[in-house]
Amino acid sequence: FFFLMIRRPPRSTQSRSSAASDVYKRQLQNLGSEPSETTLLLVEPPVHNRENRLRQVEMCFESIGLEGLSIHKSHLLASYVFAKENALIVDSGAQYTYITPIQDGFIVPKGVLRTEVAGEYITKKLFDQIKNKDIVKPRYTVSKKNQAGPLSQQFEQFARMEVVRDIKHQACKVQEYRLENIKSTSIVDNVAYELPDKKILEITKEIQQVPELIFQQIPELMYKGLQEMIVDALEKVEFESRRELIQNIFVVGGTSLFPNYIERLQKELYDQDLWGMNNRAKVFTATQSLDKQHCNWLGGSIMGSMPTFNQYMMTKADYDEHGAILIERRCFF
Repeated sequence: FFFLMIRRPPRSTQSRSSAASDVYKRQLQNLGSEPSETTLLLVEPPVHNRENRLRQVEMCFESIGLEGLSIHKSHLLASYVFAKENALIVDSGAQYTYITPIQDGFIVPKGVLRTEVAGEYITKKLFDQIKNKDIVKPRYTVSKKNQAGPLSQQFEQFARMEVVRDIKHQACKVQEYRLENIKSTSIVDNVAYELPDKKILEITKEIQQVPELIFQQIPELMYKGLQEMIVDALEKVEFESRRELIQNIFVVGGTSLFPNYIERLQKELYDQDLWGMNNRAKVFTATQSLDKQHCNWLGGSIMGSMPTFNQYMMTKADYDEHGAILIERRCFF
């Protein structure tokens, strides 16, 4: 099986299905695999549209002609990596941050929460902060090998944001304590970043202030901070189950790679009203950076290696006999 992620899918449903089909076929071609001999493990987010799921099944069997298909929720796969049947998964990726309670190996749908305060939101806010200091030029505009003519404004902005993402990855960090409780020093907080045109960009308070948004209220997004979001998710779970979830909070996703992210979240949870269980809150994460970023992929590998995997797989023969709706009886949702 293989995994694919399309960060910016086309807007129309028909265009999305066509684009996804083309990408799947191209990847199979690159792998040298025949669709009729390939099984796909398709990973979907905790919040997903049923109609889109059935359309995906139809596309996989009708357009691509796969041998088999299995669909799994991303955060269930993440829980396999930590070998936990009961856990609260905090997944902060590029586009969204999800809070997902898992009980007895199943997602609790009413407890799933999502916010746009994630990697791309932080990148855009960082760009807003530094664009007044200097003009961030895309790398291709200063490359000696660049022989392309004028490109679209959308591509230029995308390339410019790639530079800002690199600044974010190299310079930004989360403070272990709230900024209002500590005094920053210019010696510690200044970072010099070399832009593609060789200019030096001095970054000061931005490296702390922008990641701080993760733990602050943002009224326009109805966001109360990651720690409050976790409390809201726990409130939607039965009271008897909260203790075990509080003790098993697992953080994954690229945004969690900020230095001090885990330590700060742990401290913030200690300060929350967790029904008298504040001191029991425990936040865990993977030890390796790549494992944090690709936790769902690792879980998919574990899933595909299980001897029982075929029980959760739908074959082409099953599809021909029962139709796309059978996928909801074969897979975990």
